[in-house]
Amino acid sequence: MNKFKEFNTKIALVLIVVFALAASLQAQDWNLQSITPAAQNHKPQMVLGPDGTPHIVFVSADNNYKDYYYGKWNGIAWDIELIYTNQGNYNTSAIPSLAVSEDNIPYVYFREMISSALYYGGNIAYKDDVQGWVITNYPIFEENNLATSSNYKLLLHENETTNETEPKLLITYSSQGYYCSFNSSLSEWTIEEIGPSISEIHDAKITSTGNIYITFRSNKTLNFATYNVATWAFLEVGYFGPYMYPYYSSIDFDNAGQPHISYYDPIEECLKYARLGQNIQ
Repeated sequence: MNKFKEFNTKIALVLIVVFALAASLQAQDWNLQSITPAAQNHKPQMVLGPDGTPHIVFVSADNNYKDYYYGKWNGIAWDIELIYTNQGNYNTSAIPSLAVSEDNIPYVYFREMISSALYYGGNIAYKDDVQGWVITNYPIFEENNLATSSNYKLLLHENETTNETEPKLLITYSSQGYYCSFNSSLSEWTIEEIGPSISEIHDAKITSTGNIYITFRSNKTLNFATYNVATWAFLEVGYFGPYMYPYYSSIDFDNAGQPHISYYDPIEECLKYARLGQNIQ
């Protein structure tokens, strides 16, 4: 076989592999399932547990948006159950925040509107195998007006000293970000300001050592921040002013501790991906 024929043969083999891969990807369609019967269910949030099981929380419109529901995939179908019904006459108007512990116990932070005076309750619920949903209202969120916020993110950290799952809450109020941490030894919350002006927290992740990564919007700027269990550090991702706002972003970190961010660029009107070029853990 001469070199020309050998070259053509190699090209043909490469094309066969490429077409076979493309055909394989096209054959892998999305497996779509109905989680609930036909109903007006809104504001979902899904999390995969450590064992890979999908968990979901959502708000149902069947009762004027006052019911919080939880769902879990059992391997065959979705098990759906009611977490809580807002005791007031007003709808929840906020997305519940879901997190799953290392032993696959779901935790949910949610608020409720009690009256027309805009009195909200900051509640955290977790699923107990015996008691069902255990719901605790924490007055500290109401005392600091944080319970009125509709922008929050629930995280969980496993305390190796107490072997307790400790909830952490990132929340905004009046253009300021707050970090709320529950101490299981003292059974109390501590609340501290995160730092500069924070208009909206987009996403957050926590490591096994307790370090936190967040993306947030500060007016027209998209920002990234880390917390090393003692102090916060900040880094600007991009400025989109004077008329554009970066409303959407998501973050995760790799095994080397490097953050990866996806976000919508309102100026170029496209989705972008950013990776910090050094280890910040």
